[in-house]
Amino acid sequence: MIEPPKLDEKTLADAIADAWVLDVTGLTFLPVGLEGWTYRVDTVTGDSYFLKLRKEASDAAALEVPRALVKQGIDRVVAPIAADTGELNFPVAGHWLLLYPYIASSNLWDTGLTEPQWIEYGRLMAAIHAAAPPPDTAMPVEKFATTAPDSLRAMADVAPSVPDLADLWAARGTRLLHLADETEHLAAAAADIGADLVLCHTDIHLGNLLADRTGRLNTIDWDAPILAPKERDLMFPFSSAFSDAPPDPRHKHLFRTGYGPLDLDPTLMAYYQTERTIDDIAQFLAAVADPAVGAATRANALHWLQVAVGERT
Repeated sequence: MIEPPKLDEKTLADAIADAWVLDVTGLTFLPVGLEGWTYRVDTVTGDSYFLKLRKEASDAAALEVPRALVKQGIDRVVAPIAADTGELNFPVAGHWLLLYPYIASSNLWDTGLTEPQWIEYGRLMAAIHAAAPPPDTAMPVEKFATTAPDSLRAMADVAPSVPDLADLWAARGTRLLHLADETEHLAAAAADIGADLVLCHTDIHLGNLLADRTGRLNTIDWDAPILAPKERDLMFPFSSAFSDAPPDPRHKHLFRTGYGPLDLDPTLMAYYQTERTIDDIAQFLAAVADPAVGAATRANALHWLQVAVGERT
């Protein structure tokens, strides 16, 4: 979230101290992401951590998959740190806390990757796709049952009456509704393919990669892992829509060098890219139309809505 929650920092610091037995010296709100709130946590030892504050507890797959990958030797995965009780979600004041190692990094969404990092990106994704899911964790499985088209259609009666959305909807609403229909047609075609399923991150774009001080990549935001066709993740390195520094043919070649032999199914790629576009736009429309959100959050959603509509439709 762009704006801090209505939860005082002392309550957060006390909860962190209780759960992870850390002597907190400072909390710095980080205005990033679209779901939940994030902080840098500084401690008396000089160590820093990354804190997520969520309205709902994370499901078991989101918690256990990154830890399982680390256990399998994929150490470039940023996994949650267990509290002193062993729990990975910790409740506080109607919210849930998750704590992670803190990695100081520039925003790769803005800057893009170096050529060696494009190769590493491919290797890292290939390792994730070859990994086994945690054996005792119920994993979501791709069913191609998207709700994004209906979420977008629900905004058709709302957007024209919202001042910040009226002109955009008048200009692009028909096209967006067509894309919603197209998404459903692609979902049906994709379900008929019967592709092999692999462990997928589902949001492994450049904004969810962090480069540490040595330049090595780390994956973050394992909020919705799933067993799905590999194209679920591969839509990101082969699309220009998911970075301010989109890949060129050389970058795609380097990614393939790292990933290994790779055949992309065009129907699956089209489905995942179109479905993600419609889902993002529906969420941004809803945020702009929501009278309960703050001005900064609304402005941020409007910015990303305009980017998504302008560059991806």
